[in-house]
Amino acid sequence: KMSKIELQEQMFKSVEACNQSGLSRRAFCLANDIVEGQFYYWARKYNKHKNPVQGFVKITSEGLSKGSGSIEIFYPNGVKVTVGSSTSRSDLNKIVSCW
Repeated sequence: KMSKIELQEQMFKSVEACNQSGLSRRAFCLANDIVEGQFYYWARKYNKHKNPVQGFVKITSEGLSKGSGSIEIFYPNGVKVTVGSSTSRSDLNKIVSCW
């Protein structure tokens, strides 16, 4: 049986291989006989390990006129979310708290 450290190293290598493969995570898991739910668990751990949270960034709406432009949110795992500048604070809170 593999130790926890060995398992982590193996799964981190799998996450890196997936990222470089150009395949979707689902396709990578199917091709490599990995349970998708387990892969997502390890991908989250990998991303937290590689991109530790540095804190919060203050978001202000100064200079934005209502209804014009967009807001881009970049999550530590590389996901980018773009919303209209007219998005309510309540909705922005929900989007930001997804991470």
